[in-house]
Amino acid sequence: MEREIFAQVRTHWDKLNPGTPRPNDFVLLKVQGKQSRKGCMVALVLDAKRRTPVVVVKVPRNPAYTRHVETEAVGLASVHGRGLGSESLRHVPWGTLLTALGGQTALLQSACRGYPMTRILDRREEIEDRYGEILEWMREFHSVGRTAVTLEGADLDAWVETPLREVEQKLPRLYEALAKRTKDYLSSLGSRVYGKTAALTRQHGDFNAHNLLLQEQSPRFFLVDWEDFSPCELPIHDLNHFFVSNSKVLGEGGDAQSTFRNALLTEGWYQDLYRDAVRQQSHRGVIEEDLFWQLTPLYFLRMCLRVTDEARDEGHTADVWARRADAFIADFPELRQ
Repeated sequence: MEREIFAQVRTHWDKLNPGTPRPNDFVLLKVQGKQSRKGCMVALVLDAKRRTPVVVVKVPRNPAYTRHVETEAVGLASVHGRGLGSESLRHVPWGTLLTALGGQTALLQSACRGYPMTRILDRREEIEDRYGEILEWMREFHSVGRTAVTLEGADLDAWVETPLREVEQKLPRLYEALAKRTKDYLSSLGSRVYGKTAALTRQHGDFNAHNLLLQEQSPRFFLVDWEDFSPCELPIHDLNHFFVSNSKVLGEGGDAQSTFRNALLTEGWYQDLYRDAVRQQSHRGVIEEDLFWQLTPLYFLRMCLRVTDEARDEGHTADVWARRADAFIADFPELRQ
């Protein structure tokens, strides 16, 4: 398999590492990936002389389960093929799906350098600096190729009502445990947003500090792990996920619910940063501000469904996302009644 991988690296070199001379020889370094039986093993292709990573290879642990690498390949191809300028594309690895590795499917993508963004989430000044740059990129990413949809009829059912029904039907115990205020809000959500215009945009799907690599030179960040990419969604997932997921790291070891409450439901600089990010999305025309807040509880409920997917083995966190929905509807300023 190593020879086949190296041959493919040579074939795709100019896209994997544009403007960089191709090394004469490579070395394959196998590293640990996700332990789940439906996760991936990860290998680094190194420049044999310099011993520096030049390419990443993701190989599904189960050859029959290739959904995540296939989705990631589609996501990377979509981003590189739809309108982002060359400067913006520097923040995204190039990738392609390989199917000729002795019958094994794998993802071949550029190696991104840097340190995890989680390292800076204890320093407010650096957070605000980096968030500004990253959120500006996110706004461009969501703006390019968006399409308008009016939330009525079949479109309202597809984007609002169906996800709510899925939670009620697939997670009945969790749905019944939601606060009465939450269930009342969700049952009236369709009428609250009826007739409003929204944009459908592509979404990275797991846009958070764990998937952002930072470095001091340009480009200052890379966004990796595109396996949850969606080509067409309401533009409420990435922005919410960025702030909500990062609040757990920001909380310095606190439990998920208390860090969420302290960071996002309590007045302060982080909540201000969150609300300003939504305002900037609205100014850019990605989604109207009030509509974003009205639809945000849908994000929490869809996360309940996502973490109970059989491939994730994360069902124990569904209750956390449901409690966040309860708290957001009860306490967030724009929804407080």
